[in-house]
Amino acid sequence: SPIIERRNQKEIEDSITLVCPLYDASTDKIEEEARDNAKKVYKIYRNDSLEYIIYLIENTGYASNIEMMISVDKSLTITGYKIISQNETKGDTTKHDFNMTGKNNLDEFDSLSGSTFSSNAIKKSFSEALSFAKIDFKEETHE
Repeated sequence: SPIIERRNQKEIEDSITLVCPLYDASTDKIEEEARDNAKKVYKIYRNDSLEYIIYLIENTGYASNIEMMISVDKSLTITGYKIISQNETKGDTTKHDFNMTGKNNLDEFDSLSGSTFSSNAIKKSFSEALSFAKIDFKEETHE
């Protein structure tokens, strides 16, 4: 129904705004893709130029899958991230700052103490988002 579609679109836009603070729903265009390597991919275009790509990625932690939304800009820098779902037993991964906003590599990744499996899954998600973005932005500029 149209009401459900509007509500779903609003939830997506709210999530995108959280991980990509410069996203402007009034002017930016979103293209959604399904992929094998990521649950969803949202490409954000401004004036017909690909500016951000947001990946919905899931990796296995200690007791559950950890689903994250990670935004990367065209300079291959992480602009934001949010843990969407997880049921880990140790540590609160949703409140921990992994020190990745504004970064373009994993050198300063801040693991969650005592939660090796969860931290590894989250670190893998960041690594995948950066790898995917490198390919996706390159493909966009060579089409």
